[in-house]
Amino acid sequence: MSNLDQRMRGLLTVLKAKEDAQKSKMAEIHREETHLREVATKLDHNKIEAMQCDPTLKQLGVDIAQLRWIGERRREVNLRLANVLARKESSLQDYRMAFGRTQSLQNLAAKNKTAEVRKKASQEIEKSLAQALFRTGKS
Repeated sequence: MSNLDQRMRGLLTVLKAKEDAQKSKMAEIHREETHLREVATKLDHNKIEAMQCDPTLKQLGVDIAQLRWIGERRREVNLRLANVLARKESSLQDYRMAFGRTQSLQNLAAKNKTAEVRKKASQEIEKSLAQALFRTGKS
C-alpha cells in the first residue's frame, strides 16, 4: 500500500466520522420535529373538542379560556417548530457537504487504485515482453 493510499484511508476515516456525526445530528433534529408536530396535532384536536364542549361550560366561559390556552401553546409550539426547521435546513446542508466530501474521496481512491492496477499490469506486460525478447535473443 502506498503512502498516498494510507493518507487517503486516514482522511476517508475522518470524513466518514464527520458524515456519521452529521447523520446523527439530523436524526436528533428529525425526532424533535416529529415530537413537536405530534404536540401540535394534539393541540388541534383539543381545540376541536373545546369548541364542542358542554353548553353549560360555554356559558361559564370555560371554552374561551381553554381556547386561549390552546392558542398560546400552539404559538409556542409553532415557534419551536420553526426553530427546529431552520436548524434542520442548516444541518441538511452540512450533511450534504460531508456526504459529498466522502463520496469524492472514495471516487478519487477508486481512480487511484485503478491507476495503480493499470500501472502494475503494464509493468508486468513489459517484464513479460522483455523476458520473451531475452529468450528469443538467446536462441
